[in-house]
Amino acid sequence: MLKLKISDQLRNPGLIACLTLVLNLMIYQINSAAADEMDQKHASRQDRLESFAKCLSEKGYLMYSSFTCASCRAQRKSFGNAFQYINEIECNPAAPNTQVERCLEKNILVIPTWIQEMEGREVKRLEGYQLLEILASASGCDY
Repeated sequence: MLKLKISDQLRNPGLIACLTLVLNLMIYQINSAAADEMDQKHASRQDRLESFAKCLSEKGYLMYSSFTCASCRAQRKSFGNAFQYINEIECNPAAPNTQVERCLEKNILVIPTWIQEMEGREVKRLEGYQLLEILASASGCDY
């Protein structure tokens, strides 16, 4: 009767190659499942941000800002690609698309400033960088 110890079996190159393959496949499946879950979470977050940004625009929220303002850049970044749905008013007189007259009329002293406007009148104002949860609470938009 031939008895092989485990240590003898682990010296078998074919067995080692087979075990290595099985372990690599298991690791690949685990990593793939984790990546899929992360992709779904990212897509879900982006969908929420897009809906949120669209809601802010529909409710008349405008972001008064400057292209040179670090807080404004951070605010844009907080929305990711969904920022394309935000109505932004440029207040820097050096910007090519400036609306500095409008900013002066609205007495913009801090940027960014979020103003909800309805029928040409100011309803609500939030000055400075706003957490998305604060914008959601102020606007009634889901985030």
